[in-house]
Amino acid sequence: MSKWNLIINVGRCENCYNCVIADRDEVVAEGRREAEQIVNDARNEREKIISDTDVYRVAKREADQIVEKARSEAEELRKETDDYVDAKLANFEITLERTTEAVKRGRERLAGRSAFDDLTSDEVDKIKLPEHLEN
Repeated sequence: MSKWNLIINVGRCENCYNCVIADRDEVVAEGRREAEQIVNDARNEREKIISDTDVYRVAKREADQIVEKARSEAEELRKETDDYVDAKLANFEITLERTTEAVKRGRERLAGRSAFDDLTSDEVDKIKLPEHLEN
């Protein structure tokens, strides 16, 4: 598109509008250039948004997979830990039961022995022992 390059002398203007017509072509051409630039910018922005959306989707999918894997591993570890602690508590329970029984027997022996401690020698001699324990 050619540029008219009119030099306008406002003092000599006769209202012929030639200057407007000449300028119109330049304005329209500039408008078309700007419109093309806006369309190109919009296309570039659209591609960027689509690309960003695809990146987001891929990242979200991978993040969801990582979170699910972590939850699964945590659940498995929790079960293993529970089994380990349960086994240790069961062993401890058995040890405590044996210890409790030993304590009971020891206390019973002490209680039985103290009953004989109060006896006099004559009373001890009167106790009849089973035949296999007699001299």
